[in-house]
Amino acid sequence: MERPELVIFDCDGVLVDTEYLGNLAVSEYLAELGLAVSALESELLFTGLTNKATKLVVEKKFRCELADGFAGEIEIRIQRALETGDFHAIPGARHAVDGVIAVGCPVCVASNGEIAKMEITLGRTGLLEKFNGRLFSKDDVARGKPAPDLFLYAADQMGFAPCDCVVIEDSAVGVRGAVEAGMRVLGYAPKGDTEGLSDLGAEVFPSMAEVPGLLGF
Repeated sequence: MERPELVIFDCDGVLVDTEYLGNLAVSEYLAELGLAVSALESELLFTGLTNKATKLVVEKKFRCELADGFAGEIEIRIQRALETGDFHAIPGARHAVDGVIAVGCPVCVASNGEIAKMEITLGRTGLLEKFNGRLFSKDDVARGKPAPDLFLYAADQMGFAPCDCVVIEDSAVGVRGAVEAGMRVLGYAPKGDTEGLSDLGAEVFPSMAEVPGLLGF
């Protein structure tokens, strides 16, 4: 397989291990609203989704109607949790990014999270400078993942055709969007392919340190 011209990384769960803190913040907020969802269940239900999509999932699950400000409040709660909580770079993530950059291949991040959130998480783990402002958010497009819009937007902004891009993802939501965008997808699954990423079209691998080799670098 030909080497890619652009590598697009997801953020949470691929570069930084922030998903537990985020899911715990969502779980605690739902508990305040009288809706019981554990942090683990939150991870299973909401990983990779936008806050607006999370709102729809909660409303469907509990057959309720949430306030219009629900998604915005989730954003505030998660950002607060990240500002005060403890998290690190995903093992092997720095090696993966450095290995791609070392051969002159451009990199960027495409996340359903907000730019401000990425700046906090990537900044505190020392990864922000490696992307040099090349951060793309669901706020840049009409539809976040699982729609292909964000990946197509990132590729366009970076100046590459979708077929020349490889996406590194860890969620079913992200894999679906990248596949629909016409991009090769590597599915990071350190605990095994529990989400069925391979069935969705991803090439599953267990360690971020493998990324340069999988790309032929």
